[in-house]
Amino acid sequence: MIIVCSNCQKNHNIDESKIPDQPVRIKCKTCGHSFRFDKSSPGSDDKPGGAKPVVRRIGVCLSKGGVGKTTTAVNVAAGLSLAG
Repeated sequence: MIIVCSNCQKNHNIDESKIPDQPVRIKCKTCGHSFRFDKSSPGSDDKPGGAKPVVRRIGVCLSKGGVGKTTTAVNVAAGLSLAG
């Protein structure tokens, strides 16, 4: 089961058998934020309601021609898509 931190949006892959049926407080290992998780609530393994997705904007700019701007941009995009 994937549980998403409501603070930093980090995905945590947790074995479903280790999560009790009653609501529990979970602490994010990345940011230390503590949040409530209820296994029985619908959509609890999705991103929290109302949370905006994290958007990254990366610019590759060099004024000189022929220095690999497009190749760099394509490789960065491919690497980010593989990383999730």
